Amino acid sequence: MKNILFLVVLTISSPVFSEPSSVFKHLLTDPVSMLDWGLYRLKASLDGIEFKNLDNRLHNRYSDAGYDWDTNRVTLRYTIYLNKESSDIDSAKEACSQITERLRSVWGDQYPYARNVASHFEHTGFTSKRKPENFSTAIQNATHIKIEAFGTQKTSPPYFPYSKLLICENRLMDTKLFMSEPTD
Repeated sequence: MKNILFLVVLTISSPVFSEPSSVFKHLLTDPVSMLDWGLYRLKASLDGIEFKNLDNRLHNRYSDAGYDWDTNRVTLRYTIYLNKESSDIDSAKEACSQITERLRSVWGDQYPYARNVASHFEHTGFTSKRKPENFSTAIQNATHIKIEAFGTQKTSPPYFPYSKLLICENRLMDTKLFMSEPTD
């Protein structure tokens, strides 16, 4: 019995040595870029934007910010789910217009005190001397808005009661908004 007690005490008090796996070693040595950090900050900002006169018509909304290497484009994405009472194409068009105007008012250069999108990709507390001269303009011009609006289906399958009503997209700095109904 003393031997068993001794082994239990020895096992509990012995330090356990392990090290990170190769996956976590990779993550520990792969630094976050200003692109990564900027997209993270943009996503957080998108989540915090309020839409007056619209939130009461939305059942839910999701946002995301991403970068597409092939098109060299930053995309601000919203997926919105309209309430049953607002699940028609006209409500979807109005919601897309309101979201786009709000994003342009928050981050577009046409408003003098707006914080532009590029500020999410900058260092805080200092300015890098390596930053290109056209940094802010290039990011603003490469930023696009994409909104997908879903409405309640008339005959809803139990697993997903929504159908895509409208896709809206354009550049952040444009004044137009292209809307298209899904073909599928």
